[in-house]
This record gives sequence, C-alpha cells and structure tokens, in this order.
Amino acid sequence: MTNIEKKKDYNIKLYPTYSMVAADFIFFYAIEYVFLTSVKNFSSAQVVLLDSLIPLFCILVNIPCTVFVEKIGKKVGMAVSNFAMMLCLLLLILGTNIYHVAIGFFFNAIGFCLKRLVDTNFLAENIEMKAKEGRRLFSTVIAISNRNYYVLDGVTSFLTGFTFMINGYLPMIISLAFATMAFVISLMFKNVETKEEEREAEKLKVGNAFKREFKNVIDSFKTLLKSKRIRSFLLFVLAFNGILYGSYMLRSTMLSEYYEIDDSSLAFLTAGMTLVSGLTAIVQEKLKDKLKNKNLAFISLVFIGTYILTSVVAGSTMPFYFKLCITIFFFMLQYIINSANEIAASSYSKNFTTSKIRVKISAAYAIVKNLSEFITTFTFGLLLEGIAIEKLFMYIGLVFAVILTFVLLYMRKHFGLKPEEYDKSEIFDAK
Repeated sequence: MTNIEKKKDYNIKLYPTYSMVAADFIFFYAIEYVFLTSVKNFSSAQVVLLDSLIPLFCILVNIPCTVFVEKIGKKVGMAVSNFAMMLCLLLLILGTNIYHVAIGFFFNAIGFCLKRLVDTNFLAENIEMKAKEGRRLFSTVIAISNRNYYVLDGVTSFLTGFTFMINGYLPMIISLAFATMAFVISLMFKNVETKEEEREAEKLKVGNAFKREFKNVIDSFKTLLKSKRIRSFLLFVLAFNGILYGSYMLRSTMLSEYYEIDDSSLAFLTAGMTLVSGLTAIVQEKLKDKLKNKNLAFISLVFIGTYILTSVVAGSTMPFYFKLCITIFFFMLQYIINSANEIAASSYSKNFTTSKIRVKISAAYAIVKNLSEFITTFTFGLLLEGIAIEKLFMYIGLVFAVILTFVLLYMRKHFGLKPEEYDKSEIFDAK
C-alpha cells in the first residue's frame, strides 16, 4: 500500500467519527426555540424570521465559499467550516439582541455552505467513485456517518431538557463543546490533494477570484443544465428540499398549537424522532439499493402522503390521544425520509463525476437547495398567519403532490439510469 493509499484509508476510517459530531449542531435543535424565546426573550415571529434568513445567507455566501475552497483546499475548508459553527454558537450565547443572533446565523450559513462543498467531496476524493464498489463504499460510509450523528443527536437531545432546567445556557455550552470537538477532529485528516491541484490553487489570484468564480458558476450552471440527468436532479431538489426544511417549523406548530404539547415534551418528542432516524440509517441504505432509480420517487411521495394523512387524522373523530400517536408516527416517518434523502442526494450528486466537477455540482446543488428552502419556508410562514395548521397540512400536501408528480414524470427518462443507458455527454468521468 502506497503512502497516499494509507492516507486515504485513514481518512475513510476517520470520517464517520468526524461526521458524527460535525454533520450538524449537537444538543441544539431540541432547545433552540425555547432558548431564543425564554432566555433571549425574542418573540416567536422574530425566531421564525431569523430561521428563514439562514437559507438566504447560504445563497449569498455560496460563491465566496466556493472561491475559498478552491484557494485553500477541502481539508482546510473542513476546519474553517467548523470554526464558523463555533462562532455562531458563541454569538448566540453572548448576543444580547436580534442583530447579534442574525450575525451568528450568518456564520452558521458560512459553516454549512463550506460543509456542503467540502465534507462529502473530501470523502469522495479518498474513494474511487468511478467503480461500482467505490460508489457503494461511499454510500455505506455516508449511511454510517448519518446513523452515528442521528443516534448521538437523539441520545443527547433527551438530556437537553434536564440541562436547560439546571441553567438555560448549559445546552448551548454543551453544543459549543461538540462543535469544538468537530474542529479538532477536522485538523486530524491527511491531505490527499495532488501536486497539480495544489499548484492550481497557488496560481489563483484572490483579487480576480470572485469575478472569475461568479462567471464559472454561471457557466457551470449552463453546462450542468445541458445535462438532462443533472437538470432532473436539480429540479427535484428545487421541488422537494424546501418542504423538507419547512416541515421542522410546521411539525412543531402542529404539536404545540393543535395538540397543545408543552415545550419540554416537544423537546423529548423531537429527540425521539431524531434517534429513530439515526437507527434506521442502514435500513435506508438497503432500501436505496432495492428501489434503485425509483428511490427518490418513493421517499418523496411517501413524505407528501404523510402530510395529507396528518390533516385527515387531525380532522377525524378519533380519540385525541389516538390521533396524536398516529401524527407522531407520520412525523417520525418524515424524519426517516429526510435522512434517506440526504443519503441519496449525496450519492447521486457524486455519481459519474471527477474531482473538478464535483465542487461545481455541489455549489449548484447548494444554491438550488437553499433557494427552495427560503422560498418554501417564507411561504409557509405567510400561510400560517391565516390558515389553521391542520388544514394547511392538507393544502401543502395536495399542492406538492401535483408538483412532484410532474417532476418525477420528467425524471423517469433522464435520471437514475444505468451508465450504459446515458449519453456520453451525461457522464462527467473523463480524466
């Protein structure tokens, strides 16, 4: 085994441990709303507004982050992304007004934007993605990484309520400790970039980089959109990812307003659903292998189905607690589907690609994903002002059922096919 092969093997083995604490905030989401409203004394409207800014910030920092990654490389980009997450939490802890929190969420956007550009792409750099075995290994590592994160997040989320009762700041401090751990682990990865890639990075002039990258992103979009395979994938992301993101707010609203679940119970329910999502990560990977090109269609339609059924159950004459249990089951399915979608998206966006094109595909994916999340969440916020939550679930389910049906019909002929079924222009794997 050569020295570079040893480095790659080391990185692959380290990645699940890194992703377990770095994939997202730990000890945070189950308490975020309560922390901002009860400790920082922000109104519910302010919290929703702040959350809606994150996808918008991600769009704004996408190009600068892409330039940054091309200049410094993926390994350093991983470390910087985790440092930005640390700054976000520090500002939330120390901030005294809405502007401090907004700046914190701006660093949040930087951190997540960098993560989407570098984390899974760094893993792909260490795996031979052209080979079927390599693509399977990549999906397996991602599935294990997601399972580790969701299990850790689910288990620790059960403790957030107890720590919050001790001190309102304690859950946030623990979350900061996990973010610091992710930063330290990110420094332990070995650099596997080639000398040619390093020389190209050194030649990149910072003064002209932004202008060139803006043009490159526009040109990349034009190139990528010529591919019916990539166009289908991005169209699906635009149609589906927004409702995934916006569902977090709608689920909490349904449970707290319609079913009148208190904050502490809501935190425990969120933790439980997150834990189940993590424990089923390997099953999700097996389901992906079984369904193959029908995977995205299956998970998206099941997700939309849970929306419609949630509204039907809420409006039925069933006993209250029976309705609540069924609704929680549907929401648990949504958590599982969200995890399955992340696994599928990470895998599909890397298939038949080279190192050079992966960052550009990731950048395009991030822009479309964040645009979908911002538009959808903003719309959900407006609709919540005048429509009862139990009815809103039905309306959203029906509208997205129509949208996704048209998208999936278009995708059938252009996405999820065997390599030999694609035109050569659809395969970005030339050296």
